[in-house]
Amino acid sequence: MTVAYYPPKIYHNGTMTFEHNFKDAGRYVGIVTVADDLGNQWVSCFPFTVGVFTFMGYLEYILYGVAFTALCGFLWYMLGRRSRQGTIDAPNPA
Repeated sequence: MTVAYYPPKIYHNGTMTFEHNFKDAGRYVGIVTVADDLGNQWVSCFPFTVGVFTFMGYLEYILYGVAFTALCGFLWYMLGRRSRQGTIDAPNPA
């Protein structure tokens, strides 16, 4: 089922921009067909989702959180180790 169709048109700057309000959440496929003056055609199909929860969509943010937590833990460990070495190596004033 076609949700949106835009008729063929010449785009002089090579960029097509449009907005579409998707009424229903779901999985969609965008299909773009490009043709040149010699009759050559190229078709591009790209799947995308609208308003659908997927674990893979959130995986990137989860990995960022894990990496940030690991970095904070590493820095905390190194600073604690450094301060402990500073008190052990401190010269005795007597």
